[in-house]
Amino acid sequence: MNQKIAVLLAIMAFLSFSQMATSGENSVHVASTADSGSHTVLLELGSLTTCPYCPSAAEALKEIASSPPSPFYYVVLVYDESEAAQVRGRQLKNMYVPMLYVDGGHYVVEWGMTGKSAYEKAIEEAAARNVHDIDMTLEAAWNNGNIDITLTIDNHGSAYLGRLRLYVVEKDSRWIDSKGKHYNNSLLDYKDNFIFVGGQGSTTIETSWENSYDLEEGNALIIISISHWLPEIGVNPPNPWYYKYFLAFPVDECIGVEL
Repeated sequence: MNQKIAVLLAIMAFLSFSQMATSGENSVHVASTADSGSHTVLLELGSLTTCPYCPSAAEALKEIASSPPSPFYYVVLVYDESEAAQVRGRQLKNMYVPMLYVDGGHYVVEWGMTGKSAYEKAIEEAAARNVHDIDMTLEAAWNNGNIDITLTIDNHGSAYLGRLRLYVVEKDSRWIDSKGKHYNNSLLDYKDNFIFVGGQGSTTIETSWENSYDLEEGNALIIISISHWLPEIGVNPPNPWYYKYFLAFPVDECIGVEL
């Protein structure tokens, strides 16, 4: 890639994704994938508060997270409550719920008779995928009611143009499912931008997330995933042909911190 174009792409991604974060006195929560040996899987569950099957699907993810077959983070997309979830759902062309999207839609799993075991199998298979050699370090801290975020991306391969996704998640959700229980790990806010990292290079992004959702300290989870810019064709099993296929961006790495 022409060096000038590469630099321009990096600057555009940086400016569109972030504003410079201010320093704060609060404790910084840090996570790193450098020693993980493999990538961390990302799960996104499409749901509704009125869906009779969604509580069981969400509960299965919570149970699996207590003893995971491989490292993962999960996000519940509550479409009828969250505009951010609707944005992500349109990208996935999600028409039926509950539907589980694994590693950006590389696998799509319906909730059915196999239930929890199908989710566990998909996590294990996703964890064994061949991915680009990317590591991330994430730092996050509360600062006057907002969240300061610093992300460092280390690219151990050739020049990498990727898609960076930021998920701001409420661990104990304000939204209640059809069985009268609060969802866990529901999506509040979502950002999606391109990022360029030079071959064998590193880049750092600093941003401050403005808390316009009254998200409370101790109940927040920040998740960031990165995918290569080149998509694959994802398949939504039950959808009619005009919504059956979507552009999936398989996750190369995923990281999160609770704060």
